[in-house]
Amino acid sequence: MASKAQSPAVLHFPEGIRYECQMDASCCRDTWEIRVESEAAERVLAVDWKSCSSLSAREDTPFRRPGRKARHLLFKRVGDACSFLDPESGGCRLHAKYGFEIKPHVCQRFPFRFVEAPDGVYVGFSFGCVSVLNEIGPPVAESREEAVWIYDHEPEHQQVRLPVRLDEKTPLTWEDYLALEGALDEILSRRDRPFAERLVAGHAWLGMLRRMLQVAAVETTPQPVSEVISFFVEKTRADGFERAFELAGKPVAHPVLKRMILGTFLSFRNSLRPRQWRLTTIGRIFVENIRHWARWGSLRMEPLDKRVPYRLFHPSNEALAAAETQVLLERYFRHGIFRKDLILHTDLFWGYCYFLLTYGMIQYYATGLEAIGEGNPALAVSLVEKYFVHHSNFNQTFLYHPAVGDTFQYLFKRPNFAHTIAMG
Repeated sequence: MASKAQSPAVLHFPEGIRYECQMDASCCRDTWEIRVESEAAERVLAVDWKSCSSLSAREDTPFRRPGRKARHLLFKRVGDACSFLDPESGGCRLHAKYGFEIKPHVCQRFPFRFVEAPDGVYVGFSFGCVSVLNEIGPPVAESREEAVWIYDHEPEHQQVRLPVRLDEKTPLTWEDYLALEGALDEILSRRDRPFAERLVAGHAWLGMLRRMLQVAAVETTPQPVSEVISFFVEKTRADGFERAFELAGKPVAHPVLKRMILGTFLSFRNSLRPRQWRLTTIGRIFVENIRHWARWGSLRMEPLDKRVPYRLFHPSNEALAAAETQVLLERYFRHGIFRKDLILHTDLFWGYCYFLLTYGMIQYYATGLEAIGEGNPALAVSLVEKYFVHHSNFNQTFLYHPAVGDTFQYLFKRPNFAHTIAMG
């Protein structure tokens, strides 16, 4: 995280994203836990918070601590909602009585996220917000004044770590990275192809680049990385990334392997517990994987309190095939590229592989919700955004956890990895 400085000279806003708060209170209830930093806790305790709360008059604090050693607090809940939520207006009673600035930073910021990069600050948005998810409101560039205010009052922001890397061996200049990012965005925007095929083509394209760089490095006169990247991007763009799409179209997906990979991914997420021994984590994952392999029992749909019987669970891209869902997926993943999800916690290649796993989980959740009569692909995107991506540190834990890191590094490099996840 970067420490807060002055207002940015350049704010980059995404295209194709709309936002206007709907006051529907979905971000104050259900699966959300409201994290409260110490300064915000002091502000709340300094006012008559009880007059704004649904808690019992016997309660002496509106906070609870999620763990004995946790450094932050959470707002207490009443039922499935924050205790300060006004169920009639859908607004925050603390906000209504004492103003916007009394709220914790997470409440002030949502659904914004700021990522500091060498060429300015990228203003990202959460698809956990119903307005962003459903394209309600004006283009987000019209929220510039609000964004600047929030940025100025946030104590810390996420920051791109330099140098950015293509993989563990290849550092990139920022200009090189932006060239690669732009090409990947073009690949994902090709609406003449199913979205799953576009995702696989992006993975194939990165694999082609890595191989070209490996060859260039062992030549008698090695070519500079920037020159190879410039040539590769220009050449592949000129033919419409034809070779990448050709590789993406090959039917080499493996449904059973997909179930095992995504089963491990989901099991690891569901098995993480604070202060849990590594062997316990591994044991939980092992037991869960046996169930996934045998299709025995049911699949847990956390953070929902739902289980899907395996006899009803048959994941496929059919759950994501509707035209409006394809547009939503394109918007979501292209925005993920814009807000620098690919490189915030790892190198570009690993980050793209995590993109594929994210798509696999959206497919799983969409299929699972459909199986239990709650079919809603947009809800699947929102749940995966909350549980695995934007509102979770799981991606950092997953990519480097010793219990799974080496295994998934091996799988990520397999030629059929992308096909298996996106098309299996």
